[in-house]
Amino acid sequence: MNTPSPARDLSLPQRIYGVFTAPRVVFSYLRDKPHFLGILLVLIVLHGVGGILIQDVVVTQQREQMEEQGGMTEDQIDSMASIVRILSPISMIVFTLLFLVVSAAILLFVSNVLLGGSTNFRTLFSGLGHVSMISIPALLVRVPLTLIRGDLEVQTSLTAFLPDGTEKGLLYAALSQLEVFALWQLGLSVLAVSVLAQIPVKRAAVGVIGIWFLFFLAWTPISVRFM
Repeated sequence: MNTPSPARDLSLPQRIYGVFTAPRVVFSYLRDKPHFLGILLVLIVLHGVGGILIQDVVVTQQREQMEEQGGMTEDQIDSMASIVRILSPISMIVFTLLFLVVSAAILLFVSNVLLGGSTNFRTLFSGLGHVSMISIPALLVRVPLTLIRGDLEVQTSLTAFLPDGTEKGLLYAALSQLEVFALWQLGLSVLAVSVLAQIPVKRAAVGVIGIWFLFFLAWTPISVRFM
């Protein structure tokens, strides 16, 4: 598969906008010019600000959990709450970057070895970094809802259609992964792999969705334990 690259350079704002309006053009550009530093900075700022905005909600819920578990003095709980307040935005940034690195490594193997494509880690890392711009609408929805409800369990998945009292079951855990923004990101990842590794979209879909499905099967029963 040979998708022509755009004739002109694309600035960082143009690439971010293009992810939503013309993703194939953006990925074609990144195949030849895999810029990633700018998009990493945007991701760090996005998730850092998001983490700061919901700090109070995170701290409140952690305090409630520590008080329910017992065995800690009020001073100890205050100390732990202070640590949580600091680590909340940092953990969001670290998890996002770690997920991006691991995803790029896995999809590099899938693309080159299993699907017969041709790309490299930097190119895939850049492409998936741009795919992660779905964080913008996701945070615009989740952060206000979290602040309004005062609850971290804001759902934008199929669990919204389940009746109350099903929050701890296997069905709830499975449907919670069928989340609007995650599925949007999954679809863009398929297109990114197709363009960047120069393989047909259908073949890319088999590889990317196959990896996602394996993760889905592995994580669903595990997540039930933490509910």
